[in-house]
Amino acid sequence: MAARSFGFITYLWKGEFASPPANPSQNWIYRNTTDKKVYLFDSGSWKIMVESGYPGADGANGTDGTDGYSPTFTVKEDTDTAYVLTISYKNASGQIVTFDTPNLRGGGSGSGGDGFSLPVLGAV
Repeated sequence: MAARSFGFITYLWKGEFASPPANPSQNWIYRNTTDKKVYLFDSGSWKIMVESGYPGADGANGTDGTDGYSPTFTVKEDTDTAYVLTISYKNASGQIVTFDTPNLRGGGSGSGGDGFSLPVLGAV
């Protein structure tokens, strides 16, 4: 039970109880475990010192976010030996970007062509 002085007044924390401590003295403080309030004994009676507030009203709904964009992938046969992949996606600025990849099948004889870079920013 620690006594604390704030300015010229000394308060004595008594603890947590379901009912007020017996035979209180001036400036005793306790927390009621039933009603969850903190009480101060002052001038012969217990007075509420700290009380939880009630929840406030809900605030207004926020502005809806912008719709996302699902990338599209289209593969078409360009010639007998090549396929072209067309990719469309929305970049970080919100612009829709579309580009075609180079020859995916590669030259004849079953050999693959050179690879290509696919720039993707953000979630796809």
